[in-house]
Amino acid sequence: MLEWANRLGVKHRRDNSGRECVTERDGRRIIEEVRRVGREAAELQSAFQLYIESWEEQRRQAGENAYQRGLVEQYQRQVNTTPKGFAFYGGGDWLGPGPQARGFANAKAAEARVEFERKNPRRDFDSFERSWKKGRKRR
Repeated sequence: MLEWANRLGVKHRRDNSGRECVTERDGRRIIEEVRRVGREAAELQSAFQLYIESWEEQRRQAGENAYQRGLVEQYQRQVNTTPKGFAFYGGGDWLGPGPQARGFANAKAAEARVEFERKNPRRDFDSFERSWKKGRKRR
């Protein structure tokens, strides 16, 4: 309590038994400040968690899109290189990507995730906190 009193510039004194204390009015002020700081910390933590979830979702989506494009690219390559009149993978129906196509698509997805991280580096908590507090002051 006295740490908060010092932080707020509240004077404290000693009572008859030698304990440090503050006035009731200053005590209420200190309690309100502690609650306000607690609420602000909870809001900051919640906002950071939302930021992390959003960043992870965007990164995952970039990889997923690249994976799908890689599969389509491999399918088109296979269709274009199959001689006319011949079926591939049993009767002309594409039964799904083979190991090479999946490997190619996985490589494309990994490249897309790395590119996303390069363009949108994930911020740490301290840098997020600075920008979050700056944004709150503008409101």
